[in-house]
Amino acid sequence: MSVKKMHILACLVAGTSMVGTSQAAVLVNDTFSDNERATQSLPNSAAWYIGTVNAALASGYSAVNGNLDLPYISSGAAHTQLAYFTGSGSPIVLANVGDSLSMSVRVTMDEIASNDTDFRVGFFNSVGSRLTGDWNGTSTITDGYAGYQARFDPSGYLASFTERTIPNTLGQQLFGGGSTILLTSAAPTGGSALTAGTAFNIQFTLTRSSVTQITLNSSINGGTRSVIDPNTILTNFDTIAFFGATNITSGTVALGNGLTLDDVVVTFTPIPEPTTLAAVACALVLGLLRRRA
Repeated sequence: MSVKKMHILACLVAGTSMVGTSQAAVLVNDTFSDNERATQSLPNSAAWYIGTVNAALASGYSAVNGNLDLPYISSGAAHTQLAYFTGSGSPIVLANVGDSLSMSVRVTMDEIASNDTDFRVGFFNSVGSRLTGDWNGTSTITDGYAGYQARFDPSGYLASFTERTIPNTLGQQLFGGGSTILLTSAAPTGGSALTAGTAFNIQFTLTRSSVTQITLNSSINGGTRSVIDPNTILTNFDTIAFFGATNITSGTVALGNGLTLDDVVVTFTPIPEPTTLAAVACALVLGLLRRRA
């Protein structure tokens, strides 16, 4: 076999072996060990904002004891917690088949709420329109955010998915109108029911499963659900958010830490295009061969 053919074969072997190679980039790894929520210093610290019409709820929102806490108050209110995981105008893009964006969080509820959309998590794209502080429920800054969300019924142990594509004027309701249901509420596969006062894990992942499809996967306390978006897909994201309905923070047992979040992690796993991998592999192999020659 000629030297030229050997080089070509080596390139092909190296390129094939590298196809599918990927490495997750950690965008957020916020453990709240600094006991504050105002500093944007990614990945270890994100600035967290709250949107609610209830001033008492907003004033109690803080990072303490290594958690992000929302207190129980005598009369709760709907709220949204939000942070950005990239620089403004630089969203993560699920450009190639296999690219995925994932989040995980540890959640504790001192009381288990009972509605099929009481707690929600989502990925959105701010399109450069960003909050710089808490908002009182009348802000329109988030109205144009598009994205995907997973909705959970903590008491009934149910999950569903929606897609938000239509700009609207709902103020704090980033998780509200303008959304299309992708999968109706039903019990996850596996896992176990939630227990008041005991931390549980939630995961939410978006994967570019084909050129025209995004697959949504969620897990709550080990129970999984998934759905493929049949609509025009969304691929750009820079925002993570959580929503709690009124009864999430309306304590009936005792006032205190109604809802705590901890260990918020966001990762992006890109899958390079095969042609790019092959070119890189070939260049490496040829470089080694030339050195030996």
